[in-house]
Amino acid sequence: GLRIVCYYTSSAQHRAGVGRFTPKDVDPNLCTHLVYSHARINGFDLEATQTNDETLNGKLGMYGHVVSFRKKNPKLKVLLGVGSFMEMPQSFFPAAASKSSRAVFASSVATYLRNRHFDGAQMEWANLAAKPNPRYDKNKFLLLLKALREEFKQNSLAQGDTLILAVTLPAVKKHIDTGYRIPELSMQADFITIRTLDLHTASDGKVGLSAPLRSDPKSESDDKYLNVEWITKHYISLKVPKEKINIGIPTYGRSFRLEDGSHNKIGDKAVSNKGPVPLNSTDGIVGYAEVCQLVLAGGSVENDESHDGRYYTNGNLWISYEDILSVSKKTRFVKDLKLGGITFWTLDLDDFTGVGCQHGRYPLIRTAKRIVCYYTNWAQFRHGKGRFMPENIPAHLCTHIVYAYAVFKDFTAAAYLGNDDSKIWLEGMYGRVLRIKNKNPDLKILLGIGGGNSPDTNLEDLIYDTSMLENFAKSIATFLEERKFDGLEVSWQVPSSRWKPNFSYFLQILKTTFEKYLVFHEQPRLILSVALTASKERIEAGYGDELPRIAVCADFISLMTYDFHGGWDAHTGHNAPLFPNSDKLRYDQRLNVDWVAKHYVKLDIPKYKINIGVATYGRSFTLADGENHNLLAPAKGPGTAGKFTGVAGLLAYYEVCDFISKGANVSYIPSQRVPYAYRGNQWVGFDDLKSVFQKACYSVCQGFGGVSLWTLDFDDFTGDFCKEGQFPLLTTIYNILNQTDKDVCVK
Repeated sequence: GLRIVCYYTSSAQHRAGVGRFTPKDVDPNLCTHLVYSHARINGFDLEATQTNDETLNGKLGMYGHVVSFRKKNPKLKVLLGVGSFMEMPQSFFPAAASKSSRAVFASSVATYLRNRHFDGAQMEWANLAAKPNPRYDKNKFLLLLKALREEFKQNSLAQGDTLILAVTLPAVKKHIDTGYRIPELSMQADFITIRTLDLHTASDGKVGLSAPLRSDPKSESDDKYLNVEWITKHYISLKVPKEKINIGIPTYGRSFRLEDGSHNKIGDKAVSNKGPVPLNSTDGIVGYAEVCQLVLAGGSVENDESHDGRYYTNGNLWISYEDILSVSKKTRFVKDLKLGGITFWTLDLDDFTGVGCQHGRYPLIRTAKRIVCYYTNWAQFRHGKGRFMPENIPAHLCTHIVYAYAVFKDFTAAAYLGNDDSKIWLEGMYGRVLRIKNKNPDLKILLGIGGGNSPDTNLEDLIYDTSMLENFAKSIATFLEERKFDGLEVSWQVPSSRWKPNFSYFLQILKTTFEKYLVFHEQPRLILSVALTASKERIEAGYGDELPRIAVCADFISLMTYDFHGGWDAHTGHNAPLFPNSDKLRYDQRLNVDWVAKHYVKLDIPKYKINIGVATYGRSFTLADGENHNLLAPAKGPGTAGKFTGVAGLLAYYEVCDFISKGANVSYIPSQRVPYAYRGNQWVGFDDLKSVFQKACYSVCQGFGGVSLWTLDFDDFTGDFCKEGQFPLLTTIYNILNQTDKDVCVK
């Protein structure tokens, strides 16, 4: 998977007010690597830059705090930054001067890292090309890295694991070409972060994007080299392996003061970097939370299509910045080019509280969206082209698979079907689904429990006796670990007000048990997610004021935003409208995705934890009069069962396509952004490529955490019925969530 490297600046602890960033603000599960920046070089040794970096007199220092994050995420690698962009290059000279000095320095660094329990070092010897003898310096840096690599190798023989050696390199062409021996240097580093940020600042005398993805095709100046795409490909041309490259993404904006506020296009004159009074105490730097607040207060946001960048203007103020959409594009660029990953500068300049942008904590770093796909174990029993097996699961289109469902039985979890678990002579369905991870190691596979297979009374019986919950949670953790699942999803579809507090307590016990299990087994913590109803009455009865506690316990929450209407109604209505229909009754204004999602947000569920539910099936009706086929037409019951799914009132998307191919008419409900089809006395409200596109865009542009898809087996997984390719609905969601543009946002 992608390396997600996050910088943590030690000085952020000294900021005032809401800008102050301390270890308690760090989410240890956000990144694969954390770089604590930074230690200074003093002669041949390293030394702390902050007075509280070291642990003294029993008081845990910042070093101790950051390495302790591994207790919550054992896979996290914590590196110490050595040197920085702000540090003068002369600090490296004594250590790099000779073979003996390099050996002494390398040994000192290894000892320093080991004694403080770091996993490695991120080296940055910046500004080399600015020295009178850059050739001398770049040779010395290479030799210094070789000495460190050799020392780390020798050190590993004694310690059992090898310290990581990472390097940060510049993004300016002349500095790259004259300051560093790139091909040889890349052989020494485990990975390389390219500092693709601050490409334009107010010191240029004109406004420009801080980190444009691409150059203006019409540019004839050196600006054509100052963009992420050109710089990355230049490093590749210098024989740096793609998998070693991380591109840098700033979580802050660069401010400019225009000479004339009416001349505010890229290239117009700037007289200073004077912006709003910064929370980070650095002129010219505007944290993402501050940018969001400025945008909300007024001004104009422009999307520069030629550079793929964003900027904000208000009078003489001009700010280049990244947002969720631009970070999404850069993430797509990294994946398409098969690079190693992304490095974010910095944790403390993203909206780490979630207050500034109202998109949850760390909206930029969390930009990668979840696509949670449900696999139903009963789909194996359908006949012909409707039969869906584990091998049909598209490994790379989902981030999470939920295996639906196991059941509650005798105060423990149990397989629902006889072939779920493996036998000596036969691999079970659990094993076959988990084997999909061989194709995509980043895929997380959860076991769903509850749902339609396990009556809600079973869950009520379980949580009624709170004394049994801890033992049940332990049995669940063991059940998951023995079968190699990555976590658990709890689906309480018809919650009861009687046990409202017990449900959140149940989730709290599960979370605590999973965390203890992590420490004992030294493996990533089991994921805990929940699926929640879309019914206002059930939300209030079953969850109500317990929702904030539920949100704290759950890693993410999938909303069941479908089944708003069906054959149980006296009139036709759509299964899952995105927005309300202006002609409908007041009660029906709540029966749509938008209302439900925003209602949960009002009840204090963070947006980034919410997945918008998308159905790959339609709900059908039998019309009372085949001549009256409009929305809200009288109906006398559910529609005819589908050929493959066999359930009255429900048609899989591929069955809807078959229905349309046999002459059904298709109409669109503009206000609700969804289609329906009708023929004779049959009527079905469903989602197609257009409506799913809009729902995926809605999820992205409203700042939600992702999409959940019910189910894989209802999509046209063979591609034979709709003639839109395999998994057309899921593919549409994947494409939107992995490559977005401002223009796709639903207003």
